[in-house]
Amino acid sequence: KKKKGKKKKGKNAEPEEPVVLLPKEIMPPQSLTVFYASNTTQFAYDHPDHKNGLFTYYLLRGLKGEADNGDKEVTVAELHNYVLKNVQDTTKELYQDLPQVPQLFSSDPDRVLYKLP
Repeated sequence: KKKKGKKKKGKNAEPEEPVVLLPKEIMPPQSLTVFYASNTTQFAYDHPDHKNGLFTYYLLRGLKGEADNGDKEVTVAELHNYVLKNVQDTTKELYQDLPQVPQLFSSDPDRVLYKLP
């Protein structure tokens, strides 16, 4: 795997998380937005208190509006960042040295998925 840093454009831009390059055989087409529960070398864990995996649990909560940054629009990046933070925090607490790091592949992370009422 190769990783490269990616930076956001604009004032006060913070570096984004490293981009993981997948082998060509499993790389999704660029026209798709794909959320993965973990990278290719990790497990995806079940949530201990719910009937979903950790990734699905936080993805659903994010889709219900918890991923919104306050502007009443949920973007691909907002949803991914919400899921990433919560899955990483939970797996760090439950499994210490066995992380689960959700991955995002998108050519348009600023695309608005939906607007909240």
